[in-house]
Amino acid sequence: MSYRVFESSSIAKDYALYRPSIPDDVTDAIIGKLKLQKSDDHESLVVDIGCGSGQFTQSLARHFDRAIGYDISVAQIDEARSQNQRKNVEYGQVENCKTYL
Repeated sequence: MSYRVFESSSIAKDYALYRPSIPDDVTDAIIGKLKLQKSDDHESLVVDIGCGSGQFTQSLARHFDRAIGYDISVAQIDEARSQNQRKNVEYGQVENCKTYL
């Protein structure tokens, strides 16, 4: 039997509150190492699997036209949605490991 620690909305709120944020320069360095280039011909997309409360998804979204964060926890996704500050970000709940884009 398994137990999901992050299923409670109060734990999801605390996780979002106390989880360290990733500095923008760290995200910028990761993107720079990947040598990603935007194209005017195509929309750029990043998918953050296991996004938790969405802080890194928000940081990644600065570099892409669209960012999607997925997590198995409904409470974490609800928290991510409540904290979302960007129009190009959306979040979804993955019900099990067999769910794909």
